[in-house]
Amino acid sequence: MVGSASIEHLEDLILKDNDYRHLKNQTTGKWIQNEKVYCQFNNRGGGILQVQEEEEDDDGNYSNNNNFNYCSRMNPYKFGPELGFGWSMSSETNTNNSNDDDNNDDTDTDTTPILILKQAWDSSDLAVDFCPPSSDKANYKHSKQYESVNYNAMMNNLKWTIDSLESNTVKTENENRILYDTVHISGVVWFQGWNDYIYDHMSSEYEYNLANFIRDIRNELNVSNLPFVIGELGQRGGNITDSTDDTNNNNNNIYNRTLVMRQSQYNVTQYPEFYDNTMFVETSKYYCEGDKEKGIYDGIHHYYGRADTIIKLGKILEKL
Repeated sequence: MVGSASIEHLEDLILKDNDYRHLKNQTTGKWIQNEKVYCQFNNRGGGILQVQEEEEDDDGNYSNNNNFNYCSRMNPYKFGPELGFGWSMSSETNTNNSNDDDNNDDTDTDTTPILILKQAWDSSDLAVDFCPPSSDKANYKHSKQYESVNYNAMMNNLKWTIDSLESNTVKTENENRILYDTVHISGVVWFQGWNDYIYDHMSSEYEYNLANFIRDIRNELNVSNLPFVIGELGQRGGNITDSTDDTNNNNNNIYNRTLVMRQSQYNVTQYPEFYDNTMFVETSKYYCEGDKEKGIYDGIHHYYGRADTIIKLGKILEKL
């Protein structure tokens, strides 16, 4: 998921809700940097909360390398689920470390850096754009040049980054440089589905493609039981009915297509080969309608751009 949560909405939440105030220094008004978590979005990287004001250069251009949200289209007004995911992952590793009886360190904080390799493109489907090599090519009309284009780009980015981690450096706030000389691939979170869901022929083959997707990534990364978390297609929540109608789509049977997609995502995690190393995470229970009084920040396909929803989704997807 590229990410379209609204910074405007997050600012409003911070004023009203203690659950979000850890994200911003209430005295200085500056966003708080998580010094442990780093994120590379496609081929761009930096701290998950690398937030500094944009500065204008001599030519009148603004640098956004240190924006709040380089992880969402380099858009300073949007962010994705990596925000909640990264903070939750950071807290989880610290908790696990402090509960480890074999830990003889004087501190209960695990300082091992966490690197999120986020791969996401707008309007992408699993049927064509992310089509795994072991799936047959789609036999319906589509543009041949897009076959597996995102899958190939994703794998090239992942392999290049992993192979070069020993020389890949990132800067913390105090300018210390961290070198990654070893890497442990903890797992993969797959949170996608809308662009397959809107077409019957794509949603009907989603289960087949998703199973091959997991197998092919494991094979290419040479990690046989690499954990996968599959995020449910959660739009419209858990109370959809067969009377629901979508006037903006030629295929109006939202009910059936949603059930097919969700069941397909769940089914894959129940395969004998995947049962102990994949997890299906329900996201529909966290779905919330847009704030009609203040305005809707984005479309339903992006969970209306609600900051609270996207942060919660990131947290629950941290199940590895």
